[in-house]
Amino acid sequence: MTPKQFWHEDVGLFQVYQKAYLQNQAYSAYVIGARVCEATSLAIANAFRKEGSKPYEYTKEPPDIISEFNMTERRDKKEMATQKLRRMTSYWK
Repeated sequence: MTPKQFWHEDVGLFQVYQKAYLQNQAYSAYVIGARVCEATSLAIANAFRKEGSKPYEYTKEPPDIISEFNMTERRDKKEMATQKLRRMTSYWK
């Protein structure tokens, strides 16, 4: 956001930028926490694994929370539409 936008444009623009910034911060904190939890659990699991067994490996990519959320949201909407269609067509049977 430029200083001109901040001082002379719509007040709602600042609120949108602020909300996006806070959401990004929350997402980053969640991903960092998830990665730390995974690293800690893998270190403990590797420390107590049986001899000769393969060590657990750390994932290379962080979890993609947003796409998982969108997939469940789409699935829920599809299920609701299917149920509505069944209710509507059950009248005609």
